[in-house]
Amino acid sequence: MSDQPVFGQRQENYEWIACYRHPREQAISKCKRCQRDTCLSCTIPTEVSTICAECAGEVSKPLKIYSGGKTQAPQPAAAVKTAKNKVFAKLGYSVTNVIIAITVATSLLAMLIPAVGNFLFFNPILGYKEPWRFLTVMLVHGGLIHLALNMYSLYLVGNSLERVLGTYRYLALYVASGLGGSLAVLLWAMVSLDSFYHVTVGASGAIFGLFAAVYVVQRKSGMDARAMGILLAVNLALGFTISNVSWQGHLGGMIVGALMSLALLRFALPRPGWLASEVSRRTHLVVAVTFILLVAAITAVYWLLVAGI
Repeated sequence: MSDQPVFGQRQENYEWIACYRHPREQAISKCKRCQRDTCLSCTIPTEVSTICAECAGEVSKPLKIYSGGKTQAPQPAAAVKTAKNKVFAKLGYSVTNVIIAITVATSLLAMLIPAVGNFLFFNPILGYKEPWRFLTVMLVHGGLIHLALNMYSLYLVGNSLERVLGTYRYLALYVASGLGGSLAVLLWAMVSLDSFYHVTVGASGAIFGLFAAVYVVQRKSGMDARAMGILLAVNLALGFTISNVSWQGHLGGMIVGALMSLALLRFALPRPGWLASEVSRRTHLVVAVTFILLVAAITAVYWLLVAGI
């Protein structure tokens, strides 16, 4: 009993625990729902104990009134969110792993059957009448080494980012970054007409977008993001020095990934007092605006090219 502090005495030997959102801040409490450690700014008091900022946004939905006077009992927003991802969670899959599986299968098939690759690769002149190529370019690669490097990078960064953003936001970010990479390749065709006929393959643009999103998340959460910034800069520079590498796709994916992740963190992540419906509405709005702007930019570039400007 000699190790126990006397009443009124300050206990000096304590463990310093970091907040789950702010690694540089000391945690003062633990969320009663998800058991995450929270600092002063992330701790939301309730009638019993405290919860974190994310759980505070997942409050119960109001009763729904149906014809005939019947009502449906309120369902916690957290349960609704979990149900949406039940298929992946129950099978132990993540969207990242599903993307990797689909990409590997499609790329290998394209290597065995060249006609598949010819149907999926992107170049600006074919994209005008075959717009699916702006996205399907992410499914085919220029050899086993190219495929292995991209999928390994996606595996390393994707699963952790998916847990931070959530399935829907993460998938939208991945697709938008890939589309941004194809848009950048198309934009370069306005500068160099020879590139109008160049073939582009690979998911590098989408992966650069994910790396840029990790950098943004680290900066916004107060973490030291210098290592990720250096990694991005080095890989981007390699695209300018190695032949047959689409630096345009890398740059375009990185820019779109950074901007979209900023928008998601600023407008669409749960906040204390927000209903789940508000978070969902804001998320759909950010995603819709992003894709509308990307499609509008692609349309404008083709219009300018056709007009001969």
